[in-house]
Amino acid sequence: MSDFHEQVQIKNEELLSQMLDDSLPEFSRRYFSYMKNKGMSSRTLVQYAYDLNIFFTYLQQSSGFKDINLKTASPSVLDRLSIEDLQEFQESIRYHYVSDANGNKKKKLTSDATRARRASSLRSFYKYMVKSRAIQNDMSEFIDIPSVSDHPIVTLDKTDVQRVLATVKDTEGMKQNEKTKHEKVMKRDYAIVVTLLGTGIRVSELVGLNLSDIDFYQASLNVTRKGGDIDEVYFADEVEDALLDYINNERDNLEPSEDAKEALFISLKHKRLCVRSVELMVKKYAKKAGIADKITPHKMRSTYGSNLYDETNDIYLVADALHHSSVEVTRRHYAKMSRDHKRLAQKHSSSLFKTDK
Repeated sequence: MSDFHEQVQIKNEELLSQMLDDSLPEFSRRYFSYMKNKGMSSRTLVQYAYDLNIFFTYLQQSSGFKDINLKTASPSVLDRLSIEDLQEFQESIRYHYVSDANGNKKKKLTSDATRARRASSLRSFYKYMVKSRAIQNDMSEFIDIPSVSDHPIVTLDKTDVQRVLATVKDTEGMKQNEKTKHEKVMKRDYAIVVTLLGTGIRVSELVGLNLSDIDFYQASLNVTRKGGDIDEVYFADEVEDALLDYINNERDNLEPSEDAKEALFISLKHKRLCVRSVELMVKKYAKKAGIADKITPHKMRSTYGSNLYDETNDIYLVADALHHSSVEVTRRHYAKMSRDHKRLAQKHSSSLFKTDK
């Protein structure tokens, strides 16, 4: 595991520890120890902790629990919950509040995916507490997990791709200071866009890449996937050209700091580029290209998958190329991809950068 991914894991573990110390009930520690021993990633554990914290915060404010210190309470306190309590909680998370620019709170509908994840976290917690005999009443079957409707996949067509790539290199209309700043990172930004479109990797995987993860002889990247698995991803000539141009002609000029010297993509602050910076960068070019509603890093990943399917009509190849364990793109488990399939994905990804004659 690289230093970067080790630091991410350490940060997540520290965040989980802080939540266990500050807000979650003491009896929840055994659950997180159990899940960690099962191999659950630190990132997922933190997400479960957030979800359970929402539940216990709601519970603490509910009648019948206001006078109980849930932080130090016995797990048997959960045996006091009724079916109605769980139903009311699930009703409460149908909405959430966000603040506008003036600080005013606005009520918004929570997405089905978020509600399903929170319900799944609570059900998992209940099942463990029953299995470990910490509580007697198994209420997990009364925790309904909302169905998540499939949304149409939004992708870029080849014209959109060419517009975005042209926009990254376009300095027309920029003030001199904007142009100077842009020219410092133009090759980096171009390499990022081409890599996202040409490999289908996630933006979180992209920012974690180190120089040592690139094998130009094999035309491949060693990508650290969710859960920490290292996956070999092959890239086409367009990706190779963009990466070499950036590495040979621009990266060193960004003067990477000591803790970022191994990182592939460097920020103007001389640090490893972060996920949020890439998202904002992509948004900037999308807006300039006039297709802001179409482009995000995730839609670039969808574009890669969609183009690959159009070229091959092989849904299993697409599932492998995107590192899915099945053809269901919403599944969160991953499977290994054969070397032949990886090479086939490399071959066809090149077509995305070619305009129709």
